[in-house]
Amino acid sequence: MGRMVGVRCTGLRFERPVDFNADEFLRKSFGAMTGTGDYEVILVFDAWATDTMRGRRWHPNQVVTELADGRSVFCVRVSCLEEVERWVLSWGGHARVIEPRELVHRVLQTMAEAEAGYRPSF
Repeated sequence: MGRMVGVRCTGLRFERPVDFNADEFLRKSFGAMTGTGDYEVILVFDAWATDTMRGRRWHPNQVVTELADGRSVFCVRVSCLEEVERWVLSWGGHARVIEPRELVHRVLQTMAEAEAGYRPSF
């Protein structure tokens, strides 16, 4: 709301389609964002992150497989990568993207940009 300018009442009303189902619409969203893609996301979490996230439900279709060495493999199918990218980055070095390659590249690009911001500029 704070970014809105020039707001005015138009008198138009939004009518929700009778057959609209929010659960179905957001089924492949990682959070609130939805898209038109179809991505199988595979992440590996280290033992610390596995212990931290154990028993937590991040998404209805997630599958988590715990490995003998304490790590875990997290799989989920989503329609967009923006929120997953931010979530992966929030784990720092405790999470690693395996698939899709597009997400690997996005995370690497964001980390490179962040690292560049810490280089001395004097």
